[in-house]
Amino acid sequence: MTKSDPKKVALPQASDGIVLADYQSDDCILSVRESHDWRWLVFDNKLVLDNNKSLNSSETPLAIQSLMLKSDSSYLALPYMQAMLASLCFNRAADSASVLQLGLGAGAINRFFEHYLPQLQLTTVELKPVVVDIYKTFFWCENKAAKTQEQIVVENALDYLTVTKESSSDLILCDLYTEQGLPDFLLEQQFYQSVYRVLSADGVLVINTGHRSVELLQRMFNPLREFFTYLIFSELLGYENIIIYASNTELTIDQDKCDQLQKSIDLNIYQHFSSAKTLAI
Repeated sequence: MTKSDPKKVALPQASDGIVLADYQSDDCILSVRESHDWRWLVFDNKLVLDNNKSLNSSETPLAIQSLMLKSDSSYLALPYMQAMLASLCFNRAADSASVLQLGLGAGAINRFFEHYLPQLQLTTVELKPVVVDIYKTFFWCENKAAKTQEQIVVENALDYLTVTKESSSDLILCDLYTEQGLPDFLLEQQFYQSVYRVLSADGVLVINTGHRSVELLQRMFNPLREFFTYLIFSELLGYENIIIYASNTELTIDQDKCDQLQKSIDLNIYQHFSSAKTLAI
C-alpha cells in the first residue's frame, strides 16, 4: 500500500471490532481486537480480569498500541511509527545497517522491515514474553522468502544495553512503556550512557515519548544532552506523541534515502522535519 492506494481505509478506534483474545500481564490487560479491515493490540492497565475471564472496563479510553491492515500486513498505519522510521533518512550507514528496536508491540516495524528493508539486521528487545507470544500468534506473517535478519530477545531493555557489544547498532528505536507509562530509566543518565556506548559513531537514537508533558521532556533533555550533540524534538499534529531524534553527527536529510522511504509511508518527511525543533548543544 502506498499513499495513493485507493484501498486505504479509515483507522479504527481502540474499542471497535471484536475481541480475539485477552491476556493478563501484571496489572495490565493486553487485548487483541479485530474488524473487517484491521487487527490491533490494546494495552489497558484499568481493566481487571476476573475469575470468570470477563473484563470489567473502566471509563478510561483505550489506546491502540500497534495496528495491522489485514490485507497488507507491511503497511505502517500509525503516524508516530512512520515518524520514527523517518530517521532512516539520517542514517548514513550501509544499506545492511544494524537496527535495535526496544519494545515489540505487535511487530508493525518488524513487518515493515521484512517487506521493504529486508537487508537490514533487526534485533528487537521485549520485556514481556506474552507480548512475543501475541506477536507470533496474531501478527507475525510468516514469509519463507523474507530475508530480514530478525532476532527477538526477551529481556529488560536497560539490561540488554548494558551487556551488548559496543558500537553494534546504527539505529536504536525506543518505544517503551510500562503499566505506569514511560520506564523510569528513560529519565536517567545510565540509559543514555548505555545507548551512547552501543550506537555507532554516526548512529541515531529515536524515542517515542507517547505524550507531550513539558516536565517529562525537560527531565529527558538533561541526560540526553550529556551524550548527544544534536537533538530534534518533533511533534505530530493531532497526536500526543513527541518524537526525539538524537545523534552525535549532524542530522541532515539524505535526499535519495528520503525519496526511497517516501514511497512506502504516508508521512510527508520533509514537512515533518521542517516544523521540528532542532537543537545543537
